Amino acid sequence: MSQITVRAQITCAVTRDRRALLEELATEWSPPLSLSPTTSDPETAKQWMNDLAAAGVEGLLIKSSTQPYESGKRAWFKYKTRTSVDIV
Repeated sequence: MSQITVRAQITCAVTRDRRALLEELATEWSPPLSLSPTTSDPETAKQWMNDLAAAGVEGLLIKSSTQPYESGKRAWFKYKTRTSVDIV
């Protein structure tokens, strides 16, 4: 894998622009590294929830494509495929 030096502040960029940069970087990756899929289509997300739950994936991260990164703030929503409770 080639070494990439990034000398730009990208946290002020919106999610879709940061994702585009990440996708560009990911073209150089090989297993075990991989890039998670993304969609803006609710029907695709519903299908993923069904398929991924069966595969043991916890859930989906949902975030706005038009928001910049905000350090220390929780702008993402995690939608879990199931709810669990630890009981002692």
